[in-house]
Amino acid sequence: MTPEIPRNDIDILRRLAERKVTIANDPVNLERRQAWYRLDTGDAPRPMILAESAGVRDARRPAYEGPLQCQHPEARRLEHALQNEIWRFEHLRDDHVVEPVINVKWSVSASDYGVTSIQHQTDGAILGARSWDPP
Repeated sequence: MTPEIPRNDIDILRRLAERKVTIANDPVNLERRQAWYRLDTGDAPRPMILAESAGVRDARRPAYEGPLQCQHPEARRLEHALQNEIWRFEHLRDDHVVEPVINVKWSVSASDYGVTSIQHQTDGAILGARSWDPP
């Protein structure tokens, strides 16, 4: 069982969530949302730009400044996601729309059902190709 999230972590996450809601209601963000809707109808007011950095940015060196402050592992993951989204709006300034919600992914695990799969990939690689030996 995961220990309870410390009060300080909750306070940090609340501040970041408040910043996210502020950004979601920012006129620039609202214009971006409308521009995407207009693009979908074929009436784009301008070319839309998304800078996808997930596959090229090193996960150990995030885009935002400073280290994570939360201590609890789940809180740190959420803090990381919020910091990235805030950084994207404030610094990258592409046409990504910040929504006033936080999407939390499901935690799912499965066994190997008694059949071990041997996988090969570069040591320490987070991204990249991998291969496996079929049983």
